[in-house]
Amino acid sequence: MVFNSDSVRAVRVKESSISHRPAPLSPALFLLSFRHRDSLAGMAGRGGWRTIAARRGEGADQRFLESDAQIAVVDARDALFDGLEATRQLAGPASSTGAALLILLGRKDRSALEAAYQAGATHYLIEPFIENDFQHALRFAERHARRLSGHWQHSLREGGDHQDDITGTDTRDLLTSLPDATAVHQWLGPRLAAPKGKLALLMVGISRYDAINAAYGRRAGDLVLQMLARRIDRIVRATGRRHSILGRIAGSEFIIALQDEQAPEIIQIISEQIATETARPFVVDSDLITISCRTGVALARTGDDAMSLIRRTGLALTGSIPLDIGEDGWEVDLEVDLRAALATDAIDMLFQPQCQSADGRMVGVEALARWDHPVLGQINATTLFNVADRAGLAPQLSAHVQQKALALAMQWPASLDHIRLSINITAADIDQPDLAQQVSRMLAETGFPADRLTLEITESGLIDNLSAAAERLAELRSQGIRIAIDDFGTGYSSLAYLKSLPLDYLKIDQHFARDIAGSPRDRIVIRSVIEMALSLGLAVIAEGIETQEQLALIAAEGCGLIQGFLFAPPLNSAQLAEFAAGHIPD
Repeated sequence: MVFNSDSVRAVRVKESSISHRPAPLSPALFLLSFRHRDSLAGMAGRGGWRTIAARRGEGADQRFLESDAQIAVVDARDALFDGLEATRQLAGPASSTGAALLILLGRKDRSALEAAYQAGATHYLIEPFIENDFQHALRFAERHARRLSGHWQHSLREGGDHQDDITGTDTRDLLTSLPDATAVHQWLGPRLAAPKGKLALLMVGISRYDAINAAYGRRAGDLVLQMLARRIDRIVRATGRRHSILGRIAGSEFIIALQDEQAPEIIQIISEQIATETARPFVVDSDLITISCRTGVALARTGDDAMSLIRRTGLALTGSIPLDIGEDGWEVDLEVDLRAALATDAIDMLFQPQCQSADGRMVGVEALARWDHPVLGQINATTLFNVADRAGLAPQLSAHVQQKALALAMQWPASLDHIRLSINITAADIDQPDLAQQVSRMLAETGFPADRLTLEITESGLIDNLSAAAERLAELRSQGIRIAIDDFGTGYSSLAYLKSLPLDYLKIDQHFARDIAGSPRDRIVIRSVIEMALSLGLAVIAEGIETQEQLALIAAEGCGLIQGFLFAPPLNSAQLAEFAAGHIPD
């Protein structure tokens, strides 16, 4: 178990008072308090609770799962917004492990009870309260957790071999009609007790789901969950495996369990298909809603029960344990492997052509990082940078791929001497005061000409200081470097970026570009984006073009540059030279 300094202090409070209370210890208590941690930890300690306490909301779900606690307390007094956000973060892990979630509210926050309920709290306590009230609330929460745990354990003992569609059970999620957390536990129990093949779990969580509710309303958020549930259900059913279950275990989290000799391979295929499905927008009334998801995978091990297996899958979802998809419990630790890959120059670069929409002539390429993992195969840039973020390696990875792309481009044949090279820079890169100096140093070391370089700002990251970023980018442009905003329309501050930053290109996100062949409304949205960009003097690049119909429609709207599989997938340097022979006139 991992403890931070907050945790150790809270444990000592309990240990100093345990001699006064001969009763057995209650389950562990996870306590998150932004303003009153020490006083609450003292109250809990005097009641005999083994308390793991924290004062920050970041990573609360991970720390709760690591604590093995069956009760989580969120103290939202004097910090209502942070408290509700932490409650939402903890709701999924608490529900999936059968834990109670107690929220403490200030005397003026009674009106927030509905919000606390919607966030996932199972119990509440409102000021004013005394120590005895707090300890009674913990006992009520403890009984809730024990009853739920007892219900699940009874199901494990008495449930037998449940039907795969759990016909006859009433433990269904009301919103999606999928099996709920109790039903998933019932299904897992006998299969863990008497294994008949490998058992794998996949947990799926929607990223920034609260932002969807805030932007479009709770009704829209509910509809997205229902539509996503249907998409995932179709994917699972298409595998043809009888011994599987799909359930909704908490607010925006789903779980898929599969028992099969090929379970590790099948669950990985399902994970990839879900990533593709969640990338397709959801249409709610007149709104086009895009989401992204996180996944965590775990394999059953000898001695697992339902709770321990789900808890380990939840930890994989938060990124705090290795990715567990190998056979016989063998694990792949991507963070360790990434460090080794950087040290041995094992990260490769591919280049996807950017062509003129009018005649297909190649005028540039985008450099894309790829990692050919010895076990997992090719890992794309998105996953690669997610792993780097968790490992604290994002700056090193970013610098590595930028330097490598420039060095490889310098080895291209003379026929590619005029081709522009686009490399990605992140919001974290732009926040560095010496960004211009770093880029200049890379250009000097590799010899690549500045006037053929484009820096594409990945819009999925938030730039903290736009005025400072504008100055740094202007300094780069003064050297002849061009600037593009990547994935326009999917990130944090699209319009603010256009208003504040010195730009040369706007890249329409592939999900928008692919939809141009859809409804008239889709075309109107894309037309508006292109017209806005052109009015600002920006060239427009459309990503994700895969069909002639998409090409014709988006070219008709005034988009001059195209990138997508219609022309070419990402290519290595040799393939790029071969492609160029047919797409660069003599």
